[in-house]
Amino acid sequence: MNLANAPTPAIGLVWRTVPEGDPDALALDLLATILGGNDPLAAISGGGNSSRLYRRLVAQDRLAVVATAMQVGLSHAGLFGAGAAVPPLGGDTAKLLPLLCAELERVRAEGVTEEELEKARNQALNQLVLEAQTVAGKASLLGRAAVVGTGVGELNSRQERLRRLTRADLQHAAQLHLDPQHAMTVTVPGSSLLGQLSRLLLGSAKAEEAAPVAFAPETLLRGREGVTRPRELPDRPPIAEGNSPVPNPPVREHRLANGLRVLVSPNPQTPLVHAVLALPSGAWAEEKPGAAAMTLSLLAKGTETRDEKALAEELDRYAIRLAAWANPDDSRIQMTCLQEHAPRAFALLAEAVTHPTFPERPFKIAVTQATTQLRIADSTPSFVADQQFRRRLFPGHPYGRRTSGEAADLAALTREDLATFWRRAARPAQATLIVAGALTDERALALAETSFASWQTPAPADSSSNLEPAPPPNPGPTRILLVDWPGASQSEIRIGGLGIVNHDPDKPAASLVSSYFGGSFGSRLMKAIRVQKGSTYGVGGGFEASRFAGSFVVRTFTKTPSTADTVRAALAEIRGLVERPPAADELGLHKRYFLGSAAARFETPDQIAAQHAHEVLNGLPLDYLQRSLATIGSATAPQCQALARRIIDPERLVIVVVGDASRVAKDLEAIAPVSVVDREGKVVR
Repeated sequence: MNLANAPTPAIGLVWRTVPEGDPDALALDLLATILGGNDPLAAISGGGNSSRLYRRLVAQDRLAVVATAMQVGLSHAGLFGAGAAVPPLGGDTAKLLPLLCAELERVRAEGVTEEELEKARNQALNQLVLEAQTVAGKASLLGRAAVVGTGVGELNSRQERLRRLTRADLQHAAQLHLDPQHAMTVTVPGSSLLGQLSRLLLGSAKAEEAAPVAFAPETLLRGREGVTRPRELPDRPPIAEGNSPVPNPPVREHRLANGLRVLVSPNPQTPLVHAVLALPSGAWAEEKPGAAAMTLSLLAKGTETRDEKALAEELDRYAIRLAAWANPDDSRIQMTCLQEHAPRAFALLAEAVTHPTFPERPFKIAVTQATTQLRIADSTPSFVADQQFRRRLFPGHPYGRRTSGEAADLAALTREDLATFWRRAARPAQATLIVAGALTDERALALAETSFASWQTPAPADSSSNLEPAPPPNPGPTRILLVDWPGASQSEIRIGGLGIVNHDPDKPAASLVSSYFGGSFGSRLMKAIRVQKGSTYGVGGGFEASRFAGSFVVRTFTKTPSTADTVRAALAEIRGLVERPPAADELGLHKRYFLGSAAARFETPDQIAAQHAHEVLNGLPLDYLQRSLATIGSATAPQCQALARRIIDPERLVIVVVGDASRVAKDLEAIAPVSVVDREGKVVR
């Protein structure tokens, strides 16, 4: 099979394997983990770094930017795939195929090591716990087992069967199901597994003409043969009246001698431990564009005592998830593990924070990966629309540029740039460690002290770049930026202006306004643009607050002929938001949503830790979410309208359209002045 017309080349091997619940399915899952990580999302971000394919193709030979493998079980069969993506410039998929085949043949001929089996098993057990943390997760697992798999009994026995698997079981599964004579080779000359997975997992808007064929009225939908609905189930789902009390998980605060603030939120009902180290320096504080994001991505790629391979092996062996990233506002390093591995996980987290080395080889790989991701983003109209909107709304502000930097910024970065940013950002007196989950307060504090007591503030650095950015200027009179995308069958549309910051007292009311304006299927935008006009599959909008500035934005897409009409409809709803307060039933519906779904915001340790990190980094009280929900519950229609009037000016908006200029420019000019640019932002007319 040969596919073309996509951002960067790739090649893969695919086998038809066993369905969900088959006795060999778990062995194939573990094989996928050993070979390529078995996690498409991790592959996109460079995860699975101890897997065989990553070590060979990315780390050792540097022929690929991504290497992954996965087993997908369906009702009647399954798929096992292994593949890699090469850099968009200079990559050669022909060199990858023999190496892929060699690694697959090696696992069939020699099997796996005991260490690899332990690593894959720990990761699978950890994943089962993670998936079952929430009510929705439990429902998904049970539903998939009942509908796609072989039943709930198989699901309930999965942990026990994972523990019984042997190296011989995995080798047998490889020999039986991964015969090279039965493999299909997929070559993508101009695309990548990375690009395809990002579109699949991160979502991509469908054109109206790509809508699935609707069932005919007489079509009879049947369930699985032999399965009937239990008689004791009610005809309609039970609905509880009123709202449950808003949860208020306990949180205890400490301060280490070096100034590190420690927050602990214990929950003895979970076996998981989740920690977040929150730092107030993000991309806004970097001296060179892209330095913050690259620095955080390299933290777990090598320390003074462990090189990149050794660190990846230890993390994967004990199913410790360690991730770090920077956004425009701040930087965060998070760790997740099972309770029994907490001492090791805290030690590795502290080692990555206090003794990173930013090694040269992983640094070069990371630059190539980031450049590839930029190429994919720049070939996707929705990403281009978002980026051009930010540039116009936040000119000269850190929010107006990509956190990753542009390709030229990445090429200009050096390891010393990363070390410089980290010396400025990694200061214990400015940091907060949030620990949530299975550990008691005493145990969490003891691990924090053992791991981070030696962390000291580095020598003083130039503080000029740590000055907080000035507020962005208000937009001028409404104009339209049209990014020409010749031949596009649909247009991406962004409309908006400045909004509010996270610590604004009206932020809770802004969340409520956003909900009834464009935050749900029953919102004003959805009713006007999808339900009444049929112009799009999806539309959303509202306030998006950040630390230093915020935005009010509408996002949608539509077929090319309806571009101007969709823009007009969105503008009419923006004016209506300012002019028309919410009706009583409209306001009540969205209040009930916020209050009724509040419990779902406190289900997991990572949700609780993330909420406290948000509060700490934005100078908010630790019970901010509970206070916000109370404010939403008492908000009135006049208060909501007053907020909209204070923030939104319908005559001073930024409008970005990505579409075929030859077909939409004339109609758009009847709405507002239009400037046409190409994909790189160069003015066409």
